[in-house]
Order: sequence, then structure tokens, then C-alpha cells
Amino acid sequence: MTLAQLKAGEARRRLKLLGTTVEDTRGILLGVRARQVGMPVAVLRQWHACYLRGGLDALVPTEWSELPEPIWVLIEGRYAALGELAEAETITVEEIRRLAEQAGWTMHQARRWLRRYRLGGMVGLAPARRMAQPPVLPDLGTLSEAQRDELFRRRDLLGELTEQEHVSNTVLAQRAEAVGVSLRTLRDYHTRFRRDGLAGLAPRSRTDKGKQHAVSAQMVQVIESLRLTHRDARVRFVYELACQHAASTGETAPAYGRCVPSARRSQHQCDCWPMGGRRSSATAIA
Repeated sequence: MTLAQLKAGEARRRLKLLGTTVEDTRGILLGVRARQVGMPVAVLRQWHACYLRGGLDALVPTEWSELPEPIWVLIEGRYAALGELAEAETITVEEIRRLAEQAGWTMHQARRWLRRYRLGGMVGLAPARRMAQPPVLPDLGTLSEAQRDELFRRRDLLGELTEQEHVSNTVLAQRAEAVGVSLRTLRDYHTRFRRDGLAGLAPRSRTDKGKQHAVSAQMVQVIESLRLTHRDARVRFVYELACQHAASTGETAPAYGRCVPSARRSQHQCDCWPMGGRRSSATAIA
């Protein structure tokens, strides 16, 4: 299938999950529908608003882009493994257990893949992208006097270790104790010096310094809704959902710490889906 066909199929999938709520212009029934299909009400509300504004065409994902062929092969394999449950409106705990047994997954893995498809469609089954940005090395001539002093102080802490490409933890620990720094700090300095030379020891400033970190009140509400709807989900999963929502709406993505639930919230189980593992077998999926 072409990307355009996949996007059109995703629009139809979203409409199916919205169900009869599309006939409710005030969105009163969205909370009930969210519990039925195991979706965050914030996501359904966003889709509902798009549909009222532009019909089925407005549900077509605009953030999807072409992916390499190997990624699509992986996505299709994961989708096939989900079987009939991928498109089911409600799913019981027993059905998830059977899926886990058939696919050779744990219950947690089965729930996770079902969640990812539920929220993100086919693209939600793609591997998460975690591309680390390479450090930007400073021009030594542009460093301030204080920065140069700190750079040479770090080199002096390493001492003769700067000449050794590989250093054992034992040797590093002895040197760290002698100069009064932690083993972790000295290991970091040694790695940076061997990789980037003297410039690697220069003090670094935040790469996001000067950028806007605040999120809108609407984004805060989305995060709170995701927390409540996914009480048993890992923090990383909630964070990824919030980032997906931000990307689709043009919002500022939240910081990871903002999605960390409080200790009190983490003690409760999800009231909406069997993903928490403590609901009856007739409960809808998360």
C-alpha cells in the first residue's frame, strides 16, 4: 500500500473508534466512548474536533512521512502478529492473554503493542527513534578565561591517563580518589578527551538554552488525562503519547519530567482498560 492509502485507512480507523460520537457536536459522549474503546479521552476529543471541522479528510494524519522499506516490513510483521485484535473495538483480558501466548510475548508486551497501534495506527508500530545529537565542539580560541581554566583543570585531573586509550575502572578509581573527584566524572573526562581531544574537555552549555520550554494549558490537560487513563503504563509510554499529540497539533513537546506521575497516582490501577491487569475480563482494552 502507498503512504496515501495508509493515511486514508488510518482516517477510517479513527472514525471507527469515534463511533456514534461524531453525531454529538457537543462531545458529551466522548468520555463514555473513551472507556469503551480504551482510548485517552483527550485523543478522542482531538479527533472529534477534527471530524466536526473537516469530516473524514480531517482525520487523515498529516505527520506521517515515508519510512524506509525495512521499517515497513517490521511494522507489517507487528501488525500481523496482533491479528484480529488490532481492529477490535473492545478487547478482554483473556483475548490479550491468548495473543501473548500465540505471539510468544509477555502480557506486558502484548498490551504495549496493542496500545501503540490503538494510539498511533500503523506508524505507532514503528521503532521509536532515539537519535542522539553529536556534541558541538567549541573553538578553543573563543573560550573565555574561566572556560580555559576549567578545561586545563580537567586535563590536569586526568594526568597521564590522557595518553592511554583504554583505562580500567581500577586505575580510574585510584586516580579519582587521588584527585578528589568521582569515578564517573573522571571516566566522562577521559572518554571525551580520547574522542574529541582537548576541545572535548571544554565546559558545555545546554543545547536547548534560550528555547521555549513552557507548554500550553491545553497540553498540561492532555498530560493529566493520559496519566489518569494510563495509570499502569510506564512513564516513557505516557511521555511518547504526549509527544505524539504535541507533534500532531503543533504544540510544544513536554519535558520528560512533566509526564512523571506522582507516587499517589502510581498506586492506583487503570479504571478503563485491562492493561492494568486488575479489571474483569469484560473490560475494554487500553
